[in-house]
Amino acid sequence: MKQLWIALFFVSYLNAAAQKKTEKYVPVIGSGTVLHYSFGSTNSMFIPITVQLPEGGGMVMELALSEDFPGGPAPMTIRMSQASLDNATRSEWRQPIAHETRVLPDDKMVGFSTTFVRTLKEKKSAIFDGITYRLTEMTSDGEFMLGEQLLDALYMVSEDGRTAYWLLNHPQYPIMLRSWGNRFGPDILLMAITGKPGK
Repeated sequence: MKQLWIALFFVSYLNAAAQKKTEKYVPVIGSGTVLHYSFGSTNSMFIPITVQLPEGGGMVMELALSEDFPGGPAPMTIRMSQASLDNATRSEWRQPIAHETRVLPDDKMVGFSTTFVRTLKEKKSAIFDGITYRLTEMTSDGEFMLGEQLLDALYMVSEDGRTAYWLLNHPQYPIMLRSWGNRFGPDILLMAITGKPGK
């Protein structure tokens, strides 16, 4: 009987561990969140980006540029309005510049707007940067792991099959997790999320 209880306990433990591994996680994104990205085909360049959310809406990204960038190590700031986060139709991929404060127009942002993502989820396709993307089902091999955590991610592929993005399935901040075949700049990969977001 004792061996039976041990066996039942072991099976229950394995089932719980497997369930925990397959539960999808959506991290908190708020003021003080630090997004650690690697850039390029070899993922050899790194930029920690600290997110700030002003009271009036929008987002401020504070980049810590390393010595790999001209003028680095040095800070850089990118400011986006709430209109950008909600309704932008173009992406920002210009080269980072040390000590610059870059204010983006309302139709441009780093990443993808909530309107675009909402349309993508509802209609299974949407247009950004003039490119049609289709929401695509991920295989288990294509799911996005951050460390040992399985993130709740959306996977979209361009209509011509040349470009793909993984986005965090977050209602307000669908940040980029990974890109493949980015035609506007280097491919990116989210390596870690740190910091203690205040809101």
